[in-house]
Amino acid sequence: MLLVAVQFLTRLPVPAFKTYDPQWLHQSSRHFPAVGLLAGLLCAGQFVVYALGRGGDKYGLWDKADWRLSRRRPCR
Repeated sequence: MLLVAVQFLTRLPVPAFKTYDPQWLHQSSRHFPAVGLLAGLLCAGQFVVYALGRGGDKYGLWDKADWRLSRRRPCR
């Protein structure tokens, strides 16, 4: 059922099914959050690889995150 959810929610290549039952889509709905997480991780990974491959962060996102973390008060 995971492959049915991946095929329905993404454009990732999935092996073709010899038979198909419309009930499978209903049953695969429990896997939708996992497929969303997979798609999000793939997009985030692509962004990180692209940013590091260009020799730095094009948009300055890492600098902004570092600034926010370094400006925090120490925990007491």
